[in-house]
Amino acid sequence: MATEPRRATGGDGTRHAEEASDAELPFPARRGLRPDKTSADRGISIGVGQIVAGIAAPLSLSVRQSGAIAEGRLNMNTQTAYTTAKPTGSKLKIAAGIAAVVIVIGAIAADTKVVTIGSQHDVREQGFQPDSYGAQEFPKVQAEVEKRAVDAVTLATAVLADKKAAGEKYGVATSTGPVLPVSLTGTFGDRKANLNEFKVEGLPDGVVIRVQTGPAINGTELRDATGNIQFGQFTNQIEYQDAGSAINNEMKKATLGSLDPEKLTGKTAKIVGVFKLINPKNWLVTPVKVELK
Repeated sequence: MATEPRRATGGDGTRHAEEASDAELPFPARRGLRPDKTSADRGISIGVGQIVAGIAAPLSLSVRQSGAIAEGRLNMNTQTAYTTAKPTGSKLKIAAGIAAVVIVIGAIAADTKVVTIGSQHDVREQGFQPDSYGAQEFPKVQAEVEKRAVDAVTLATAVLADKKAAGEKYGVATSTGPVLPVSLTGTFGDRKANLNEFKVEGLPDGVVIRVQTGPAINGTELRDATGNIQFGQFTNQIEYQDAGSAINNEMKKATLGSLDPEKLTGKTAKIVGVFKLINPKNWLVTPVKVELK
């Protein structure tokens, strides 16, 4: 039951009355709160605020976290994509490298020539081989010289009559004079160094014939005898010279190999060979065939 507030007159009475009134006012009014709001109203307000704040804070955090997560996922996706792309690039480089190797191998295979060992191509691939060349070429030279050989008496008469005409008719031209093929039947004479004189009946007076019997065989008459071996077939002058020496060496094995040059004096033989026409009365014959009788 409410109590009527006391009212006193004068200064103190008024103050007491006001204090009493303040004490009797509801709690919100004493705190300077709006008197038209009750505790229940304020409690509802506070409750709603707390609820809103409670919802908003996690929601804000969630939004921030979601952003961070999204950003993280974006970064992660970017890194993953880069990581994925990087091996792909490496694989492409490897594939390109393999393709290049295959192309190179294919080109090498297409440009590769199979050469039989010991064949003509094999000799060329290995560079000039004098021994092989001599063995290959001498039989050709020998056959050509035997086919074109002129009897010594007939040839001697021709060269003494007209050296130039005889050279053009019977010989193969070279820069130092024609090389003439000749057939001789006679007797070996005295030996000097690597040569033996050779006496042929019926020769014009003054004609001297000497035959190379080894062991050393000099000159390039055999190389030049057919006209088929030319400088342009070789890499340089050295090879060209070596070709001549190789044919000489092969002739020595094939033609003179069974002969003892120290024992040839006085023996009768038939010889087929070549000489370079420089002096019509002085012939130095390189044989391709020697038949002792």
